[in-house]
Amino acid sequence: MNDREILRRLAAEWADWAGRDAAEQRLERWRDLNDLRPSRPLLWINEIPWNEFDDDFLQVRCADPFLRGIELVMRRTLYSRRHFPGDMAIEPEFYVDLALEDSGFGLDIREEALVQGAGDISSHHYEPVIRTLRDVEKIQLPRLTLDRAATERRLELMNGICGDLVRIVPGGVPTI
Repeated sequence: MNDREILRRLAAEWADWAGRDAAEQRLERWRDLNDLRPSRPLLWINEIPWNEFDDDFLQVRCADPFLRGIELVMRRTLYSRRHFPGDMAIEPEFYVDLALEDSGFGLDIREEALVQGAGDISSHHYEPVIRTLRDVEKIQLPRLTLDRAATERRLELMNGICGDLVRIVPGGVPTI
């Protein structure tokens, strides 16, 4: 199965969940909560030790590195919705991260990996980056620069793959 087929299958399931009546009710409860009109406490399970799951559905299969990131988000979201939904709502759109360049804060992380875990989890030892007052002067306000052409290419690619199944919209700062 190629990257396009993989993502289309996932997008079809995404659209199915988003199109259910209960999805709109869940989204409405979240809107009410954010408008400070909660009807009840809402449950959202989002701190998940993905590296501890042994489920074939979670295996990323796309070859393209950018599409692998998209696939990972889709698989984890759909898995969560299937197995521990709580009040999770899947929106009828899929957000594609903007192509951003970040200048950073002016100080580089100095670290040593102690134990490399599976997936996103590992143990590190960090060296202090601020040792003197001169180090404080290195701190700068980060600048985010949008690469409009790269962002447009991402959106066109995703629209070409599954834009007929889910609405593809530009997202914010990358999350993965």
